[in-house]
Order: sequence, then C-alpha cells, then structure tokens
Amino acid sequence: DAVPTEAELVRTFGSAYQAKDWPAAIAAGSALSKLRPTDATIHYNLACVYALAEKPKLALAQLEASATHGFTNDALMQQDTDLASVRALDGFAAIVKRVTGNRVAARAEFEKKADKVKPLIITPPGFNHGLPAPVIVALHGFGGNADDFAGLYRAVAKERKALLVVPRTVH
Repeated sequence: DAVPTEAELVRTFGSAYQAKDWPAAIAAGSALSKLRPTDATIHYNLACVYALAEKPKLALAQLEASATHGFTNDALMQQDTDLASVRALDGFAAIVKRVTGNRVAARAEFEKKADKVKPLIITPPGFNHGLPAPVIVALHGFGGNADDFAGLYRAVAKERKALLVVPRTVH
C-alpha cells in the first residue's frame, strides 16, 4: 500500500472529524503528528479528537504536546466545545497557563521585532498633515525590500498626492 501524503492525511482527518469517525480521525491525526511532530496545531486538533472519543488522558497528552510546541490560542482552549470533557481534569488548567505563557511570549517577541522595523512612509510635496489624504500601501514580495519597492510607487503617490506606506518585513 502507498503511504498517504500529508495533504491526503489532512483531508482524511477533516472528513473523519466531520463524520464523527473518531478512530479514523485519530489514525490520520497520529500519522500527521509523526510527519510534523513540532506542529502545535496538529497536536491541538488531535487532542480535540481524543477528547471527543472519550480518551481524556490522551487528549491531555496532546494538549501538553501542543503547548510544548508553542500553541498560543488559550482562549480557544477555554471555549472549544470539543474539549468540554477534559476542561475539569487535573492538568488542564496548567496546560492553559503554559499556552497563555506562549501567547504572551510570542506577542512580546513580535513587539520587540516590530519596534525595530518601522514602515517606510513617504509624504508627497506640500502634504498637509492636518487633512485627510489617500494612502497607498505597497507590499513587496519575498526577497524584496521596502526601499527598493517604494521606487515603483513614488511617482503614482506624488501624482495622487497620497501617502506611500511600504511595510518592512519582520525577521
């Protein structure tokens, strides 16, 4: 038998989940977690299926793996109806706390990087900062940079008396 591709496993997981075929969803989710062992979302989704299949210890283990690999959506964990059966179990609150920590750390890391990367903003000649004005936001592709890309739009922005905003990438 041919080994299913990642895309096929994702489709199988989704179909099995929709059909409430928990054994098939668990099999597909487990195979996905072996292909992408550090994917926090795969572990989270597998935890949901284990919870729905009434396998609470396995659900908590997958939630723990999800937290370990950086899952950040603590609000979803607390509201997701798929996890209703495991919310009151010992360990769930500690996992949510870890996920909250992940979210806070990810946000702090983003803000640290974003503070260093201000967008390139070009104002047209005679621009009046007190009046509304059109804005052109130009997004460069992978490998590009704001300074080079702005040159493509400067004339258009000047002609239209528009602000030109070119975000810089956060690495």
